[in-house]
Amino acid sequence: MQVAINLNDAEHAEFNHWLACTARVVPGDEPTASEAIRAMIRVTLRYADISGQVASQLRHERAAVRGEDQRAITNTNKSSVD
Repeated sequence: MQVAINLNDAEHAEFNHWLACTARVVPGDEPTASEAIRAMIRVTLRYADISGQVASQLRHERAAVRGEDQRAITNTNKSSVD
């Protein structure tokens, strides 16, 4: 399966920053976007707490679009790999 991901400029910059930071702690060549996203999916599927956080984020983002919720996580410009 192939999936296209639409990221705004801030999300794209954040993801690229994350990839660059991750490259410092992962041996070998810098991970590709596809490798990183596949790893994220595997971790999300493996751990119920992570899956729950993703579902919660989706709920908050959808509610925010409807103007009902302001708790959606937005670009924080922080790397979780530091």
